[in-house]
Amino acid sequence: MNDTRTVVGDGSLARDGFDHLAGLKVAMFTGNYNYLKEGANQALNKLVAHLESRLGAEVRIYSPVTDTPAFEPEGTLVPVSSIALPGRSEFRLALGLPGSARQEIRAFAPDIVHVASPDILCNRAETFARQLNLPIIASLHTRFETYPEYYHMGFLRPLVERLLDRFYERADTILVPTAGIAQEMVARHGSDKLRVWGRGVDTALFDPVRRDDGWRRAHGIEPSEAVLLFFGRLVVEKGVDCFAETLA
Repeated sequence: MNDTRTVVGDGSLARDGFDHLAGLKVAMFTGNYNYLKEGANQALNKLVAHLESRLGAEVRIYSPVTDTPAFEPEGTLVPVSSIALPGRSEFRLALGLPGSARQEIRAFAPDIVHVASPDILCNRAETFARQLNLPIIASLHTRFETYPEYYHMGFLRPLVERLLDRFYERADTILVPTAGIAQEMVARHGSDKLRVWGRGVDTALFDPVRRDDGWRRAHGIEPSEAVLLFFGRLVVEKGVDCFAETLA
């Protein structure tokens, strides 16, 4: 399936040629779709909203859930049994793709499979997709191979890289957020399967008209003073230390 050809080099989506996507069925798999708010699942939810509302596709998302989701999900969310991730209990880990989920997927009869996290669930989804002879798109959202160094376990990086290589190699198309990352991955996966899925800024939400001079005065910020903000979860792998050094 070659629909991802319309993701062009600068990350934008072509506006024409999408009529054939009406009725397309997408089975998406991810380790976190809406139970914890983060950049990756915000992008996935916006993608699903675009596919369904503007392109006429139907998307079912298979993911761990909690009783206290961070926000309402786009598309149809199908819960997958999971446990709290050891050492990072705010995240959930699905230990596989249960038989009930496989039956649900067969009944849904998707045209394409999208895997968004290199965890157990998405690896099992790739295997199941191959059994069903379905094309696979993998999207990269986080540089997991860098995580061990932040936790003083850099010796694990080669192992993590091998696991990631296996995961992305099984996909027919790999979507990455920047051209730089695409260039880094060419040597490992070839240029034919790499595509840039760029991110954008919501200019209606992040707009100068929202400037609040009262808020600035309350924090001792002069009207002409530039303010640096950090957008992200406050965890070590986000490079908060680099941000603090930059401020200093």
